[in-house]
Amino acid sequence: MSLLDDYLTTEQLAKDLGLCVRTIVRWTQKPDGLPFTQLGNRRLFKRETVIAWIEAQERRPNARRRVG
Repeated sequence: MSLLDDYLTTEQLAKDLGLCVRTIVRWTQKPDGLPFTQLGNRRLFKRETVIAWIEAQERRPNARRRVG
């Protein structure tokens, strides 16, 4: 067991989510963006924090807006 088993690199996270690395980087730059840990020049993302952040992004559809 490694000390960093619960962490993903930017590249690993992008691959797991099916996104490009640039999207992950953009998410970290938002004011309420994806939290990360910086070790040297590496950004690491704790799995449970990523899951919680994704869940917090959930939005309800706007019932007043007409579709079509």
